[in-house]
Parts: sequence; structure tokens; C-alpha cells
Amino acid sequence: MSSTITIVGAGIVGSALAHFLSSSSTRRKIILIDHSLAPIQGSTAHAPGYVGQFNESSTLTRLAIDSVTEYAKIPNGFEVLGGIEAVATQEGISRLQTRCDLAVQRGLSASMITPAQAVGLAPDLVRQDDIQAALYFATDGVANATVITASYQQEARRKGVEFVEGVVGDIRYGENGEVVGVEVEEILEDKEEEEEEGSDAKLVKRKVKRVIGTGTLILATGIWTQDLCADLDIPIPIIPVAHPYMYIKHDRSSPDDTSSPSISTPRLGSLRSPLGSSLSSSPSNTNQKSPLSPRLNNKPSPWIRYPEHQVYARDHGLFYGVGTYDHGPAMDCEPNDHVAIGPWQDEVFNSALEKAKTLLPILATLAGGKDSPVVGGLTAMPETKFNGLFAMTPDNLPLAGRVEGRKGLFLCAAVWVTHAAGVAKFVAGLVDQVGGHEEKNEGLDETVRDLDPGRFRGREWKELKEQSLRGYSQIYHTGDD
Repeated sequence: MSSTITIVGAGIVGSALAHFLSSSSTRRKIILIDHSLAPIQGSTAHAPGYVGQFNESSTLTRLAIDSVTEYAKIPNGFEVLGGIEAVATQEGISRLQTRCDLAVQRGLSASMITPAQAVGLAPDLVRQDDIQAALYFATDGVANATVITASYQQEARRKGVEFVEGVVGDIRYGENGEVVGVEVEEILEDKEEEEEEGSDAKLVKRKVKRVIGTGTLILATGIWTQDLCADLDIPIPIIPVAHPYMYIKHDRSSPDDTSSPSISTPRLGSLRSPLGSSLSSSPSNTNQKSPLSPRLNNKPSPWIRYPEHQVYARDHGLFYGVGTYDHGPAMDCEPNDHVAIGPWQDEVFNSALEKAKTLLPILATLAGGKDSPVVGGLTAMPETKFNGLFAMTPDNLPLAGRVEGRKGLFLCAAVWVTHAAGVAKFVAGLVDQVGGHEEKNEGLDETVRDLDPGRFRGREWKELKEQSLRGYSQIYHTGDD
């Protein structure tokens, strides 16, 4: 059996796997494959980046805490800004108090705060008269998924991991069902000399099919995982779903505001509207004093969730980001062209986002609404809206671990950025365990059970898909982040 370990998927999860496995004391060949190594085109590329460590699942809470510990080791990888959940009903307050008590029991810094305190922490995102109480997580924050991914890849390269740009078409199994290889259509670059003397050579891409022999295969393929699991005798209910998110550029040109952009600020030139136009600042804003509240300690605000409205928002630095789950029935959405961006659903998404914006005072300010202290307001447009696809499962837990009956096959899929490093480290530990150099892992048995890829054995696909889609609409009702 080959000692080679092959990882498919070079987003934050696959790159973390490459890093952790290559950091092991055992030397072995490790290969990381992705359709596009640069730029990243999976869900990692568009993840909002806010990290709420508490989850009513103790396993996910532990994995989030582990992830934050790892992200904090990376320069500009994680920024502690805090997180707020705000509610307007007595039922909501009771639920927040329960979450607060559980979070404290698990060692997290959590406290109930007043509406005035919430406004003090995030004045641009909270309207005091609209809420009755809030829950504050002091050690939560934001992760820069692309920076983290790049760091893990850099470390993996330094330790000898081989990177392959290509598409995995099929998995090859031996007579006893064990993994023996993967079929890859690899993308190679060749230099082609120009005919004119003295001109630079240009790179020409070509595709070459080959089989990579491997004894261990880890699928960190997110929303594409089903495509490679058709031969398994168990359902792998990883359902790609549509999710609307938007960036809104604001103007902080006030001379008394010296805050610097958040580590997770999107690059202006990389953001585009649904019609493809670049996002740029509005000329009308340049000579007006910004109405935005001064930032606490010159840092971006904590992220905010409104669980009763299924809306969340975060301060990206030069942008505000807003997302919503409150847009009618969840929509499964198959990815195209190896990119985790789906078609924009005007009728459904536009109204949902407009409704979400009404919760955030700064957006009313910038649009000249009821909260605006500026006559005529400021232009908050243009906006960049996109349908960012991500994976849902019936119980909103990742599928991570060994696949029973397929020796050498592991899954590490349907993982949020919040839990990515923790889950990758867990799976890397399982791979090492099989290789005979097991390390003790607190809570291992519980995690193996909760994330077992075979836990849906015997259930009907239709039922599992429907449960996954229902779970999307109930994310803030179940406590899953």
C-alpha cells in the first residue's frame, strides 16, 4: 500500500490538513490537489469570516475554540473584536440567558448586556430602542480565511508538500475496497517562445490526465463532495445551498477618525456588483464629514447577530457586510465551473437584504433614512451582492473522519471557517492514528461519533436533503453558526 497521503481541496480545510500532516514527526509524501490554487474559488474565498465560538453542540464549541487557538498563531489571521447577539422579546432574552450560561460552563467569556452597552460596543450596528437585551462574547472575532489559507499553504510547501492544480475525476479502489489512487486532469503551464526576437515568453496552459497512486485520500471538497462519493454505499448528504451576502462601502474620511481597516477588509478592486462593475467610492462622499460613530479603541465593531430576524452583520473595515437566512425556503444550488458562487436570485434575495438593512442604523444613516444626521444623507452605494454557496448537512455538523468499508478514505467536508482548523487537526490525528503514531486527543470519542461520515446510513436521500434545507432556515433557532 502506498504511504502517500492525497488531499483534495485547497481551501482553508484542505490547506490546514496539509499543514498539520506535514508537521508530523513521521515523514511521508503529501499531495494537495485543487482545481484552482490561486485564486481560491471555493467557499473559503467568500466566507464572511466572523467567528462565534459558542455552539449548543459541545463538539462544535470545542472545535471552534481549537480553531481560534490555531488562527491566533498566524499574523493577521484572527482579530479579537467580540460578538453580540441582540433580541427584542422575552422569549429571545430567555434563550440568550441559556446560551450565556452554557458558554460560561464551557470556559468562554460570555455575559448578558443592556441595549445601551450593546450600542456602546457597536453603535453603527445596534439601535438601542429596537432591542431589549444582548449577549456579548468578548473573545470572539473575525478570521481572515484567505490569509490563514495562504499561511497554511506556505508552511506546507516549506515542508515538502506537493501542490497539483487539476480536477479529480474519480477515485480508484482496489479489490478489497481500499483506496489505491485518484484520476486527475492536471493543468500544466508551459512557456511558449514568442516569434519576435527579444519578446518575453508567454505561459500556455495544457491539461494532462494521470493517475496519482495513494493509500490515504482525504476529501476536503466542501460543496463538491457528493460528486466523488457516488460509489459509496452510504448517503453523504452535503447539500450546497444559496446564501445572500452584500458589502456596502462606507465613508470614514472624518479627520478625527484614525482607525485602520480590519484584517478582513475586502480588496476594493476584487469586489464587483452582480452586473460585473467594480465597486468604487462615490465622488459625492469625498467632501462630507462622515456620520459614522467613532470606533472603540480605533478597531472595527464586534460582529452582530439578530437571531429573531435571522440576520447578521460585521464591520469589514472599509465595508459593512450583511447576510440573511430570512428569505423564504432554503434553495439548493449546484455549483458551476468549480466556483462557489451561484446565480443571483433577484426576487428572493433583494427584498430579504433590504429588510435586513433596516435593522442596522448606519445603513439608514448612509441612505439618508430616519437615523441620518446629515441632510440628504451619504451615498452608501454601490453595493456588491453575491450568492455565496456553502454546504449544509441534516444535523448541521461536518462529515469528518474515516469512511467505513473504504480503507484509506477520509472525509473532512461541510466545515465552516469557524471550525476549520479544529476539524482539520482532528482528521489529521485520525490519519496519524491509522499510521501507528496516535496522539491523545481530549474528547476524541465524542467527536468521532458526532462527525462520523457514516452516521446517516440507512436513511432516505430525499428525507436527508429536506432536513438539510430546513436546517438552513433554522440556523439561529438551533444554535448552529
